Amino acid sequence: MSSTLQIIILDANEPNYHWEKNKFSPLFKELIGSLSQQGMPPVTPVISSYDVVQEEYPRSLSGVNVVVITGSSASVNDGHKHWIYKLQLFIKTVWYFEPQIKLFGSCFGHQILCKTILELDVKRIGWEIGVQPIILSSDFVDEFSTATSSKPPNPMRIQLVHQDHVIPPPNRILPPNCIILGRSAQCQIQGVYWPRRLLTFQGHPEFDRHICRETTEAFLVEDLKMDSGLRKKSLQAIDQDDDSWWTRQAIWSFFLQPPIIRC
Repeated sequence: MSSTLQIIILDANEPNYHWEKNKFSPLFKELIGSLSQQGMPPVTPVISSYDVVQEEYPRSLSGVNVVVITGSSASVNDGHKHWIYKLQLFIKTVWYFEPQIKLFGSCFGHQILCKTILELDVKRIGWEIGVQPIILSSDFVDEFSTATSSKPPNPMRIQLVHQDHVIPPPNRILPPNCIILGRSAQCQIQGVYWPRRLLTFQGHPEFDRHICRETTEAFLVEDLKMDSGLRKKSLQAIDQDDDSWWTRQAIWSFFLQPPIIRC
């Protein structure tokens, strides 16, 4: 007999006429569907998605187990955009009043969760594109060595497409329950983990090399026109093997962690 896992995907991608797919939620639905078939005992995900750029949200959070926030062509620092302000309010509502709901974010989702919950700065530093090695923190490796069916690859390789970076706090101190996933040569915080509550990746575990190339050429259309060297370097980095097989295991194990019981 299978149990169910109610998952809400908040799609944060703004319309982009250079990219036919235009939304990230179908990629996450496919990812979650494939993972759910591998578990024992089986777990059936019940997935609904909402376009938060159009300010669509669920009417109720009753029964929700996980909220996923996708990537976006927008910046978390576009504070003048009302949909970003509203998304931050939603995140705070879940975090402070619905502790039984887990939060997961990728790329933009990672950045807005870090900014809203952990109050970390996000700054535009420069493009980090393609498969890059992530040096995982020892704390993160310890946490997930037993949670997944295999030891985390270290360095871990994942597809990246971003120019905004989460900045470590000046004292490099996070809340006691929160740990940094790891770092790359260009980006000091490649994700954060708070057991049973929060997991983020700066990279895109939902991407393969084909999707990463499509989104890179769509999102960076003007940059790539102006800089042929950037285009060549980016496409070479994208066309590499990655460790998404393991990052997906980590995500699913996080989704299945026992929820915090509301008092």
